[in-house]
Amino acid sequence: MLRHHARACAAAVFACLPTCAGIVEADVLVANFGGFTPVVRRYSETDGSYLNTSFNFGPEAFADLQLGPDNRAYVAVNGLNLGKIARFDWTTGAYLGDLVPFGQNGYQQPGGFAFGADGNVYAASRDFSGGTSGVLRFNGTSGAFGGVFVAPGSGGLGAPFDVVFMPGGGDMLVSDMQRINRYNKTTGAFVSTLIAPGTGGIGNISLTTYGPDGNLYLFDSTHNVIDRFNGVTGAFLATFIGSGDLISRANGMAFGNDGNLYVSQGFNANSEVRRYNGTTGALLGTFIAHDGLNLPDPTGMVFTPEPGVATSSVVCTCAVLIRRRGRARKERRKRSREYVVT
Repeated sequence: MLRHHARACAAAVFACLPTCAGIVEADVLVANFGGFTPVVRRYSETDGSYLNTSFNFGPEAFADLQLGPDNRAYVAVNGLNLGKIARFDWTTGAYLGDLVPFGQNGYQQPGGFAFGADGNVYAASRDFSGGTSGVLRFNGTSGAFGGVFVAPGSGGLGAPFDVVFMPGGGDMLVSDMQRINRYNKTTGAFVSTLIAPGTGGIGNISLTTYGPDGNLYLFDSTHNVIDRFNGVTGAFLATFIGSGDLISRANGMAFGNDGNLYVSQGFNANSEVRRYNGTTGALLGTFIAHDGLNLPDPTGMVFTPEPGVATSSVVCTCAVLIRRRGRARKERRKRSREYVVT
């Protein structure tokens, strides 16, 4: 169960009030690279079926996709080397404006970004022409620039490529595709090099995500494998998915609510999203197949939260069907200040 911030909860609760009943489930959002198909599409997390909801971020190229603390979808895009972060309602596909407009305060050649425990956005930026290199901080609500949080050269860091936070509101990790450094989540001060260049034989680090086991999973685009590292010490543990179980290069990866790892891979007609056992790395099959229309060039993806409990000052009796991982169950609850919402 996940508890959302009060504002996101309030919106969901009031959407529920007219009927006080509904069907809620978690989904997966999959982005296409951009160009001719600059869209993010919504699929069922149960069977991978397309849910006929999409939002267009184009014609710019995709850089990263994240869910914010307000349960909105945020997409970083590259438009002629200028970066912006657009905001969408992922349930309807409605465009909600830009959190960070193109090129704000030198935001260029955008890489990955992440929301910190403080609600702010931390975005990788690489100077192209008069821009700002480093991890830039933006207010997570207004988009106001909060300065360069981590500068290139700090701890030997090159141009930043991706940003993730350690689980449980931990420190920030920044990749320059060769190393991953750890920085204090409050001050941005260098803490340590978590994964040094070449650790475990790794080459270029193209994708980074934490698993439910607390370990760090990296896609090595040099050797076309996904490796697993200790999420605290950075020690190499094993190759989790070998090149033989990947179509070609991985374009995006995320752990689902079921604990399995989902990897978007391939290009054009030779592309799909595959599912892997989240413990062993064994291939479980194709989750979303290429159909020429809805999955032409999959890249980043994110799973929406499973149903949680929010608070409200209203007392209501709700009969809610919760559909989770392919199984529906009916719960009847009559509690003050509680609703089941997405």
